[in-house]
Amino acid sequence: MTRDKGNDLPDWLENVVAKEEKARRQAVQAAERRAAAENRAEIMPIAERFVSVNGEGPRSGRLAAFIRFAGCNLRCAWCDTAWAQGSDSVSEWRTTEELVRWVREAGVECVTLTGGEPLLQPGAAGLVEALVRAGAAAADEGGATSYASLVERASAAAEEAPAAGPLFVEIETNGSQPIRPLVALRDRLAEEGLPGRFGFTLDCKLPASGEARAMNEDNYALLGADDVVKFVIAEEDDLDAMLAVVEAHGLGGRCGVYLSPIMGVVDPAVVVDFMREHAMAYATLQLQLHKIIWPGVERGV
Repeated sequence: MTRDKGNDLPDWLENVVAKEEKARRQAVQAAERRAAAENRAEIMPIAERFVSVNGEGPRSGRLAAFIRFAGCNLRCAWCDTAWAQGSDSVSEWRTTEELVRWVREAGVECVTLTGGEPLLQPGAAGLVEALVRAGAAAADEGGATSYASLVERASAAAEEAPAAGPLFVEIETNGSQPIRPLVALRDRLAEEGLPGRFGFTLDCKLPASGEARAMNEDNYALLGADDVVKFVIAEEDDLDAMLAVVEAHGLGGRCGVYLSPIMGVVDPAVVVDFMREHAMAYATLQLQLHKIIWPGVERGV
């Protein structure tokens, strides 16, 4: 049956066109995978990548390059990026080299690897190391530091956009995957004295998420000053569960502790009252800035 509007296609033909378009996209992605494999390059499934302000964490409000990986092993009840959970969320396949180049061209000093779940990617550690090294190389560019060279570089900078400095790479992980291999990488890069660095924003799923049992509790002992444990508060009972985790693993004062009430579900004032009642001076109330700026927008922010 045709629609009332004059030039619209019949429903059956629209379905055929949609299926052909999906098949075309899948063929393009398969070709990209084959081409990358032939070049022996590590490729990764990307749901989206964009530059925006960081909506949460210690660098909230600062511009960052976001790389969202497709695929997640958890199904949280309140997930706000459920569209990126499945294999059908892949928009492109990219190599480490391509992603590093894109981040450097973005001119930012923060990059967030998110998902989905980035640590499901076999190439995650290689990408993190490449980003840190690329940022370090950019910081070292310029060679000699004589007065003449400084004047020359300052003159050039007046005509060009300022180059981004060392990168801070934030790895947003859902708390189920082991971070020990990446912690070992962080220690090794620190020993080399590289100016760039990376840290974890480690989710701790609470009972209302439905995924509390999936948490890898060995991760907590590995966290340090550059890391954050994020607790999404979906109901008031989650607050007691959060405090039990913080105290059991001695998180207060060792890493960041961020409490993120779901907007429109839990009143932030309730979280503040709980923080006061339990003397949680080490904790940070976190409101998701991107949801305040762009309410109802799920992608590209």
